[in-house]
Amino acid sequence: FIGFASDQNSVAPGTVVASAWFGTEDIYKWIATKYMAGELEPIVNELGMSEGVISMSFTDEVSPEVREIVEQAADLIAEGKLLKFVSQFPEALE
Repeated sequence: FIGFASDQNSVAPGTVVASAWFGTEDIYKWIATKYMAGELEPIVNELGMSEGVISMSFTDEVSPEVREIVEQAADLIAEGKLLKFVSQFPEALE
């Protein structure tokens, strides 16, 4: 299984072999930086690997070869070259 939202690797040893998790501290830092720069828009802001707020962690059960493939894919996602997330709610919030 793959854990989500936090590092779940220790929750079920031998079952959860990797996790995609939110860096809550990084999310708040991103928000504060945008706000202080006058760039925080009243919309649903799309945050992910490109903004440095989602990371991956692996257990030792994941081979170095698989880690490398996943890390390469994560880099491409962060660069906007592999996947493009489009919000379902792009309009400004009232």
